[in-house]
Amino acid sequence: METLFNILVIAFVALIAYWWSNQGLFGSILHFLCVLCAGVLAFATWEPISRLLLGSLPGLAPYAWGIGLLLPFGFYLFLLRLGADKLAPDNLNFPHLINLLGGGAVGVLSGLLTVGITLIGVGHIHSTARLMDFAGVVRTQGRGIANGQPSVESSLWVPAHRFAAGTFALLSSGAMSPTLSKPTLASLHPRLADDALGLFRDGYSKNGRLAKIAALPGSIVLESFEFVNDPSFKLGMVRGPAYVAEVRLGRGASTEGQMIVLSASQARLVGVNPTTTHGVVYPMVWGQPGANGGRFVCAFDDKTAFATGAPGEESLLLSLVFPAGADFTNGPPEFLEIMGQRLPLSAYAKAPAADAAAGMKLVLRGSDGGASTLAFDTKAPAMQPSELTANRTVQPATISLNELNGLEVDPDSKQFVASGRGDFEPGGIGRAKALMIKGIACPLGSSVLRLDISRARKPVDVWGEKRVSAGEDAALMLLDDQGLTYTAMGFIHVQKSGSNMISFGLYPEDGLPQIKLFPQLSEASGDRLYALFRIPVGKRLVAAMLGSETLATTDFTVPTQME
Repeated sequence: METLFNILVIAFVALIAYWWSNQGLFGSILHFLCVLCAGVLAFATWEPISRLLLGSLPGLAPYAWGIGLLLPFGFYLFLLRLGADKLAPDNLNFPHLINLLGGGAVGVLSGLLTVGITLIGVGHIHSTARLMDFAGVVRTQGRGIANGQPSVESSLWVPAHRFAAGTFALLSSGAMSPTLSKPTLASLHPRLADDALGLFRDGYSKNGRLAKIAALPGSIVLESFEFVNDPSFKLGMVRGPAYVAEVRLGRGASTEGQMIVLSASQARLVGVNPTTTHGVVYPMVWGQPGANGGRFVCAFDDKTAFATGAPGEESLLLSLVFPAGADFTNGPPEFLEIMGQRLPLSAYAKAPAADAAAGMKLVLRGSDGGASTLAFDTKAPAMQPSELTANRTVQPATISLNELNGLEVDPDSKQFVASGRGDFEPGGIGRAKALMIKGIACPLGSSVLRLDISRARKPVDVWGEKRVSAGEDAALMLLDDQGLTYTAMGFIHVQKSGSNMISFGLYPEDGLPQIKLFPQLSEASGDRLYALFRIPVGKRLVAAMLGSETLATTDFTVPTQME
């Protein structure tokens, strides 16, 4: 398959060259200029369009970076070709041999750029790191390199993606450099060809199911950053000066709200190296809090090494260790990029260097950056046992796979719903048992909890004075004994009047970060409303919160949940 992939790349380039060799030298040059200008425009608008798609259409997150490049490129090329054909409807006369050879030679350049941009765009679409069994730069375990670190596995016979990336990076720093801003394609994407095949997609994969590779805007926060300029600093594969970044990955960096997973390929520091080009380094070690307290440190020393959060945990705090080496001797790194989200480092540029002890502390113990300051009122009334239960069923509704009405099932278990919104009638007589939805998707190691927030519930009352005090933008949360919070990921609304419908809303990636996003209940309706949470097994919950307001206290240990 790898050979076939190489043949296809060559064939498409040759086909474009053959076409334009028959169209003549002038037409070939005109098309090449259109491709060149369309590529410049496509890369200039790539990030704005991609980030717009990520922010406004989260469902397109797996494809946003690819769509944000390929569709604009095709659109710009169409407009430029249309304009060129109108402005120059006739060809220029050259000898046949010059038309054939010159047109073919320029056609090769057009083919390399077109195929190269296509490979770059396809390489930024959610998929495995391999395309037709071809993998360019991925995490490998070869001689002479750190195990588990990005390295070249194989190369294309005709590296069209490198030709296109190099051409447009050169133009971005030269004739086509930005007028009103300093960043360029070369500075923001210094390893664009490597990302395309296939660092951008080199993430976690299990049984054909792929973890998220592109995080949603605002889902990753840089809590602290230190330059450890101390030759005595030693931690795993890192020896000598290093950079330690503490980052918090939120729900928008998780895969369908179930788990956060990060590979060494998905995090990188970018700065200026001695050759005045932008250098890139990847993390070699990371530290993170343990599931039940404490902290552990691991190394990205294997292709199977991933920094992971507990199933159902909506945030993951990591301390990533990057070797300083020679990549930043010409200046400090400019930004940290994680899963496509760029975190500027300008605020830390003038900070004094830390010694080895301070660097070790940040990795082994973490900092106070991003720590929860939420405190609950221990004197608040305790909730009743019936108000918070472990319940992953869809009851009182009965739902068939043939009647999902807007809900989507879990890819790994088709009889469990994972996301979406739908309305269902109560009952279910006559439905085949083999087609019945069993419950709500829940990864192993977590449980779905149901909190009753109906009107007239005491003490968990989200409709009274505490809602007024907290405000409509406050989040409904459960708080555990370690100070970690868990926001609702969905709701079940059981209507007791009118249509008697049962409504489901499941938003595992976005969650329901504001109380106003829940359905409104009238005082006389008698409707039941349940907030749904997905929380790691073993967590001890101590309170239900609405923003900073304590609704009720509890002593609830999340149980293991069966089907």
